[in-house]
Amino acid sequence: FGKHPQPSSHGSADDFLDGTRVPSSSRHVHRTQYISSPLATLRTLGGKQTRPVRISSVCSGLCPESKILDLFGFEVNHAWSCDHKASAVRFSEQNETMGKHHYVNLDELLQKGQSMCAKHGFETCSLPESGGKSDQFEYDLMFAGISCKAYSLARSGRALSWLEHRDVYLMSSWIFAFLKFRPRAWLLENVAGFCAVDKVSNTAPIQVFLGECQRRGVFEHYKCRIFFKTS
Repeated sequence: FGKHPQPSSHGSADDFLDGTRVPSSSRHVHRTQYISSPLATLRTLGGKQTRPVRISSVCSGLCPESKILDLFGFEVNHAWSCDHKASAVRFSEQNETMGKHHYVNLDELLQKGQSMCAKHGFETCSLPESGGKSDQFEYDLMFAGISCKAYSLARSGRALSWLEHRDVYLMSSWIFAFLKFRPRAWLLENVAGFCAVDKVSNTAPIQVFLGECQRRGVFEHYKCRIFFKTS
């Protein structure tokens, strides 16, 4: 999701700042697609990055975003990550994937602008200042891997209903988060079950998610691109 410029006419895929090339590896894709990046404005015509890409993440899990962006050649300012799971905190500490702050209570962070921070001995830390923000966006990218437990087809009872699971509320919390921070672009990933209907409601999580986005005016500010990975 993002405020995308028009695709580059030359279709270069050398750098994600200019465009991301999606190979035609799926039987559902018949040609190579070029995705114009919302971050293209952060690089000069000569290819120099004008400033670090400022990112944050919600329901961060293993916090892979800063490592992945580094592989694409980004200079990254990972402002903060957020996940309450002890296993995620341990992994992120051991592999140095946390942001400069790692908050453990999403609702408290959104409501009060502060939360206990695993990066600083579980003391309460406030959201960091933007520090040199050069345009209207607080963050260039926000990521979320909202809990897949409610949607995974491997979960007992998932085929019957997904709406009753305790983690469903995170969907709405994530929408509230990116509407609060209004990043330049945002990315949500989840399991295949996010697109599967259940027997009770006959709806798929992605339908409810997109409907909620529509109701809350998300598409007035962002274009939507949905990608499916097929086996």
